[in-house]
Parts: sequence; C-alpha cells; structure tokens
Amino acid sequence: MLRRLSPEQRDVVSLRYAGELKFSQIAQVLGKSTAAVRMIHHRALKALRANYAKDREEVEGIGRQ
Repeated sequence: MLRRLSPEQRDVVSLRYAGELKFSQIAQVLGKSTAAVRMIHHRALKALRANYAKDREEVEGIGRQ
C-alpha cells in the first residue's frame, strides 16, 4: 500500500509512524512547514484509505463470483 503513495507521502508516513516523530520534527527533517507536513500526511492517509477500500471491494467481488 505504501508503494502507491508519492515518495513525499511515504516519507511523512514513515517518519510519523515508524520514526515516531511529531509533525514539527518531520517538518524540520524535510525542510517544510508544519502545515505542509500535516497536509501531506492528511492526503496520504486519505489515499491509503481509498486504496484499501478499492482493494477490499476487488477481493470481495472475486469471492462472490
């Protein structure tokens, strides 16, 4: 699922969850504003949810045939 995200989104999500960094720390690492990092994170989670839902529908659709 993470491979489907942009490299920037992957970096933010990885630093947030695997690195356990705060948004302000991620912003420093990436040289961006905290607001920009929050927006990238929000869009990444939105994309992950959409991809998960799409994959789940495809799997359930295959099981129904």
